[in-house]
Amino acid sequence: MTHIKSKLFVRPRVLYWTVGMLTIADFFLSNYIPKEVRQTIETILTCVYFFLLIWATFYLFFKTFDEMGVETLIEGLELEKEKVLKESDSFDNDEMLLMYKSVHKEFTARAPFIHLIKTKEEVTNISNLENYFMVLLIFFVSQFSFEYLKPAWSIIFIVLILTCILLCFRVLIWEGVERKNFFSPIIIGHVLIICMLFVWGKNSYIRSYGDEILGSYLEKFEYKTQYYVKVFPNTVNGKSYVLPADIHVYSESEEGETMEDRFGQEHTETYTTKYIILDKVFWPNGGYLVFDDCQLEMGNQVLCSDQEGIEWYIELTNEKVQ
Repeated sequence: MTHIKSKLFVRPRVLYWTVGMLTIADFFLSNYIPKEVRQTIETILTCVYFFLLIWATFYLFFKTFDEMGVETLIEGLELEKEKVLKESDSFDNDEMLLMYKSVHKEFTARAPFIHLIKTKEEVTNISNLENYFMVLLIFFVSQFSFEYLKPAWSIIFIVLILTCILLCFRVLIWEGVERKNFFSPIIIGHVLIICMLFVWGKNSYIRSYGDEILGSYLEKFEYKTQYYVKVFPNTVNGKSYVLPADIHVYSESEEGETMEDRFGQEHTETYTTKYIILDKVFWPNGGYLVFDDCQLEMGNQVLCSDQEGIEWYIELTNEKVQ
């Protein structure tokens, strides 16, 4: 019987209130706190979130008993056993009764609480759902805080995400393969959890270590880099040039038109637009052209004006400057 003894035990409700207040505080930080102050606060919050994650994981995989609670369970099982044995020769919960009696012997004045590892059935039981929710909420709220302490803490966050994904896959194997139950709420729930964790882990990796390559699966959300562009003077028979250029790549969420559904409810779709902005084009002789408002498209020519007001046709290539 694997168990842990402790003198103190903090009830799960304390964790729930703590995480709830930190979630509200994180929203306040992201919108109203100056960046120079936020760096220090996020550093502290990262350590707090890591501790809370361990705390929530403990509730997810361990069940806690005090002496009075175990005595109540033993009394209930013994009464149940007495009734069952009057009509049957066996008692299905006999092993559980023996386990609780064994646990009862472990209590001491210095260790009034005993924590047992939950069975697979208990981990995936609906009564454990709030602990799943707490772990996911902590991951969601803390994903940006961990990135303030690169590279160590961002790596730790990604490792934690991968560990949780592996544990979820283990549950899928147990529920789907061993129990032959492929469409249970447990399977569906853990598939959704894996998807959420994967997205959070991927986004965290991209923000910290993403590629600065256009079209890459792990492309950063915003970055500045250099690509070759084809430059065509806006004149008849003008000579074209292939030149290195500074570009600024970023994405913005924008709202589309408001639509009304069949029930008369209005809905506004939000979509993400990727912008590739040309900053400078460099001539071989060391000179350069500066562009103020020039949005490029891969493989298409766009007409832009430089700092002198001269118009050029610019075409972005897929070749990155090394």
